[in-house]
Amino acid sequence: FERQNYHGAGAIYAGLSSNPVHRMKKTKEKVGDKMDKYDALRHIVKRDNNSREYRNLLENAFSSCVPYLPTFCGDLEKTETGNESSILGLINVHKHQLRTNIIIKVLRFQNQQLNYTKIKPDGDTQTLLWNVLKPLSKQEAKEFDDEMWYKSLEAEPQSQSTE
Repeated sequence: FERQNYHGAGAIYAGLSSNPVHRMKKTKEKVGDKMDKYDALRHIVKRDNNSREYRNLLENAFSSCVPYLPTFCGDLEKTETGNESSILGLINVHKHQLRTNIIIKVLRFQNQQLNYTKIKPDGDTQTLLWNVLKPLSKQEAKEFDDEMWYKSLEAEPQSQSTE
């Protein structure tokens, strides 16, 4: 949060909330006070009250930040499905204005100067990142999810996490 990288924070939260990690209650107990950081993260990225906490953070961001894009995607989806494209045969200009305002908010963050240190990754790092970031097929995603589930069971057997 100190770098205001809300998209990265959302990705971390998604990983920590995944089924293989979420089920590991005994392991979480061993983490102790660091779970407070997870709770703070959850409080920010949770979707209740139309993501009010997160939206307040964005409104008060004085310096550069990386926004949590799924919130904007959800806003666009709600605008698209919740408003007719035409009314009485005429273009619904209000719907287009709503979509434009959402996109302008995202573009506002692209125009801010980011204060991150640029690094030049070596070839091995670039290869690793390209392999990690490539889209997975449905089958590959299922295999990955299954593998993570089994690794969580190795780390904390099911009988241990339900005691």
